Amino acid sequence: MISASGLSWWQSWICVWLGYTFAACFVCMTGRIGATYHISFPVVSRSSFGIWGALWPVFNRAAMACIWYGVQAWIGGNCIRLMISSIWPSFENIHNGIPGSGTNTRDFVSFLLFWLLSLPAIWFPVHKIRHLFTVKAYVVPTAGIAFFIWAIVRAKGIGPIVKQPNTSHGSKLAWGMVTGIMSAISNFATLIVVCISLSQHIQAG
Repeated sequence: MISASGLSWWQSWICVWLGYTFAACFVCMTGRIGATYHISFPVVSRSSFGIWGALWPVFNRAAMACIWYGVQAWIGGNCIRLMISSIWPSFENIHNGIPGSGTNTRDFVSFLLFWLLSLPAIWFPVHKIRHLFTVKAYVVPTAGIAFFIWAIVRAKGIGPIVKQPNTSHGSKLAWGMVTGIMSAISNFATLIVVCISLSQHIQAG
């Protein structure tokens, strides 16, 4: 965001906070429908799109969920690859049996391992693992802060990026801020829709 839009680090930080704040407002509003009235996303969609028209947003949400899970699984596969390579460095040099596929055997095996490891988590209904989200709410911020401190120590300081000023001004700066805010919101766009029925399932438990 800093190099692409010409923002300084603190301006990018403001964009992230504003974008996530806006997204949180919509997450709470859409989640309230399921939490209060105990109705799922397909039912809510019918109030706006009609009986048959509601099929489109339901299909759209299902398709986006599949795509988003695939993206997350590929990112998770990269993490699995790094962990395996840290234990067995030879994993980085395994023979590529799928040339010309846009990927390689090493990355695809890592993707499949992450997918297999995530299956138990998605097997159970959401309301049965809701306490896992409570634990996550404490563990993730703590781990994030610890990792940030570790990275600063390993890098021997924050580095020169905190001293770099913004390179864009005027309307270009304003649109850069808007782009940064929208980038943060887009990261939660699917979650905003999912929260309707997610909250309903959690409340049902």
